[in-house]
Amino acid sequence: MKHSYLTFLGILSCSSLWAQQEPSFNFTENKQIITTFSDAKISLGEKKVIFGQEQSMPGIYLKDNGQTYEAFRLTVEPPQTLGRWKPYLQIPTASSILINWKASAGEDAKVRYGTVATQLNLESTGQSEELADDSDVFSYYSVKLKDLKADTKYYYTIAGDQTVYSFRTQPTIGNKRHYRVLMLGDHQLINRSGYEWL
Repeated sequence: MKHSYLTFLGILSCSSLWAQQEPSFNFTENKQIITTFSDAKISLGEKKVIFGQEQSMPGIYLKDNGQTYEAFRLTVEPPQTLGRWKPYLQIPTASSILINWKASAGEDAKVRYGTVATQLNLESTGQSEELADDSDVFSYYSVKLKDLKADTKYYYTIAGDQTVYSFRTQPTIGNKRHYRVLMLGDHQLINRSGYEWL
């Protein structure tokens, strides 16, 4: 669908964000008019041809027509079923760690682990909780591994998934060895186009 540029004049205040999404476009004082604004939605993994190029990421794309722009908003819809999410780790210490994952309901909350990838002889059982969102019912699994060796690499698998994952326990308190931290944020790009909420 298309709208007059007056309807979306408020979007112009977000020109700096658009410049980050499409760095080839730079707004100027005498050329900030959007003549048309179009919408489209695709599923995760699909692509949409926008202004002659295939796009798969949500955002607002611009076409420079000289003194005006055309704008196209692409939204990526989440899958209708959850499927399985890869496990993620929480609260690591020198002797324990929490392993969490989401999957279809009805599986066991079990983790097999060990210090050799081909010999996962240890097993730990945790708990699961059935949850639901707008499109699916799933279970959230959580298993805590205890009595681990400090500063040691472990390998593990979760119930229903034969993929071998790994982690390293924390060093003991007082260890002076170099320590590296990676911090991430949840940008929610898979679930929606962030620009729609501006």
